[in-house]
Amino acid sequence: MEEQRARELVDRYADAIIRLGYTWLGDLDDAKDICQEVLLKLLTDGRAFPDRGQERAWVVRLTINQCKNWKKSAWFRRRAPLEEGLHLSVEAPEPEDGSLLEQVNRLPAKYRQVLYLRYYEDYEVHEIAALLGQSPALVSTHLARALAARQEQPAQRPRRRWSRTAVAAAVLAAVLVGSVGAAVVVPPVVRSYFGDSAGYRQSAMKLGESITKNGWTMTLTDCMADDYTIYLGVTLTAPEGTTLDWANGYHFDEWGSPTFPELEYGGGGTYTQLEDDDPTDNQIRFLLTSYYASYKESLNGQIMEVTLGKLFHYAGWNGNKYSYEEIYDCDETWTFRTTLNYPDHIIRLEPNVSVHTLDVDAAITEVVVSPLSVYVHIEGEALKGHHSWIPKDEAGNPTCIDVQEITLHTKDGNPIPMNSRMHCSGCHGGEWSDPEEIGDLILIRRPDTPLDVENLASISVCGVEIPLT
Repeated sequence: MEEQRARELVDRYADAIIRLGYTWLGDLDDAKDICQEVLLKLLTDGRAFPDRGQERAWVVRLTINQCKNWKKSAWFRRRAPLEEGLHLSVEAPEPEDGSLLEQVNRLPAKYRQVLYLRYYEDYEVHEIAALLGQSPALVSTHLARALAARQEQPAQRPRRRWSRTAVAAAVLAAVLVGSVGAAVVVPPVVRSYFGDSAGYRQSAMKLGESITKNGWTMTLTDCMADDYTIYLGVTLTAPEGTTLDWANGYHFDEWGSPTFPELEYGGGGTYTQLEDDDPTDNQIRFLLTSYYASYKESLNGQIMEVTLGKLFHYAGWNGNKYSYEEIYDCDETWTFRTTLNYPDHIIRLEPNVSVHTLDVDAAITEVVVSPLSVYVHIEGEALKGHHSWIPKDEAGNPTCIDVQEITLHTKDGNPIPMNSRMHCSGCHGGEWSDPEEIGDLILIRRPDTPLDVENLASISVCGVEIPLT
């Protein structure tokens, strides 16, 4: 019964929600996200409407409110601020040249919203004013200016059937599996943190997977990944009426880096609670950062498991000192199992060029450059047993993988030093390993922000420059 109801709602309202969402947000993917949230809310809310007209009005009002919340999120403000008077030039979701919607979406936001509601949804001026929280006079002014900007009256409404399959599948899966209790707007956390850059788009995958337990909903929003680094976005939504505003932040008693059951190695990393846009609401966001040493097998296409649980905060100041007493806010634990499928915008080379490092001659045999990581493999007979002669740090550890200078160069000549965040680098150099093994260095470096791989020209390793194009 639920499945049939969901299909009916998708068929009845998907067009209108996506079109309205697009006029507000200017991005088709965002509009589809809004569509899923609205349809889930309608399907799970349980309210009854006296007639179809009131139901449609509720859907339009909810869509507008969801869009407003979406635009308040940090990632949206960072990615595409819709300033007053700014003309948004994006690809409209209408195939016909000269169509009304295509022209509408070239107008400023305040004009395209009222124009859409008036001529697509047939709302009168006073109804639009109520929906937008504006005066009828202001709505009339915006309509007049919008029509003047178009220099023609709307003549027809082009009809286009959206590809409803994906939207329907997402709604049905969320409802029938019982994974989502209530529809919540959850912008992509990783995109919020790093921005919607070329490097993000070249390495990111959308997840949007949610699990609800006792009213607490955890969502994996999106991730950036390659074979050496994973950034995973997590949003935790508490039951309505719960405020997650502890000033010193929240922690998980149960957590770990994503694991891959079909592979024999794991990773290490950390998680960070991100700044809260609204400390008085019931949502908090986390960024999981994990590092891997996948020398032989790729993580792409592998089953990934993620477990987080038992949210708590520390008691804090008790008058004269800080107390580390753990106060639990939620005892639930969430485990996700999904397939990691990230874009393959990765440069792989086997240059086999000579290089001088650790006072010996060796060869650079492999170079891998992705938006998130640089991997360099240096091999040579002369590197065998190198732990016996290289300097040690204060803790007595060899510094064999710390001294190599690695720099990327963009096509416009700008250098990007890659000399930090070396997690999971390693070597075979004697003492701790069999000195008869091949001597080698495995260097992994990571940028502070995702790289635009398509704008890279070369890489320099210990002074040896290797073209990347």
